[in-house]
Amino acid sequence: MSRNDPVFGDGFDRPVCPNGHTAWTRSNGHYWCHDCSRLHGANPEFDSLRDPETGDRIDPIEVNAS
Repeated sequence: MSRNDPVFGDGFDRPVCPNGHTAWTRSNGHYWCHDCSRLHGANPEFDSLRDPETGDRIDPIEVNAS
């Protein structure tokens, strides 16, 4: 696991970007999604993640870097 990947407790799926992708990394105080960067018209930069099961917003403070 790289330094930019978050650490999650047991049973917690990797959070997703606002468009539902899991291919994101932390970058300069925000998140950057590799998959969104390949889509026309999608903004690959965002400030929070989303729980894929509930859809709830996950603020950066809740995502611990390893």
